[in-house]
Amino acid sequence: ELQRENEDLRAKLDELTARSYPLSSVNDACVQPRRMQPCCRDQGSPMTYELFIASTDAELDACFSAFQVLRPHLTQDAFVPQVRRQQAQSYQIVALRQDGVVKSAAGYRLAEFLAWGKVLYIDDLTTLEEHRGKGFAGAVLDWLIQHAKDHHCSAVHLDTGYTRHAAHRAYLRKGFQLNCHHMALPL
Repeated sequence: ELQRENEDLRAKLDELTARSYPLSSVNDACVQPRRMQPCCRDQGSPMTYELFIASTDAELDACFSAFQVLRPHLTQDAFVPQVRRQQAQSYQIVALRQDGVVKSAAGYRLAEFLAWGKVLYIDDLTTLEEHRGKGFAGAVLDWLIQHAKDHHCSAVHLDTGYTRHAAHRAYLRKGFQLNCHHMALPL
């Protein structure tokens, strides 16, 4: 039944995305600026952006605006200390910066599970609202997928909210499959 749901979603995705917007692949640690194809909304010259692992407090703080879009309960004062606590559990942030602004970012971790083996798990993937649809999240996903391969992971996993349809389309375009339901019990 899940395979049928995947096929139905892929058919809907194909219907919704009759045009594709290929990005250049991101294939290494990506601390150097990268070029990508013109984005879907801007047919001008190629854009330059930088992908980097946010490690200093200033770099983490620069990611706050992007994360607040996805996690509105976060406050600026609590953000860096929270990330530092999560880093003790292998959490990292990869960020995409263009023109001095972090426009997209992802929080992720490498972990091993009895069910899946070694995987890269994406905790958060976010893009500033005014920069959505320009390929930034796709570039971050490309980096994460290559990072997982470089670290000999068997898969990339993430959870996504039911109503995040644009995100679902992006994940399906990258080859992700719907294969489980995440359950939670608030305490």
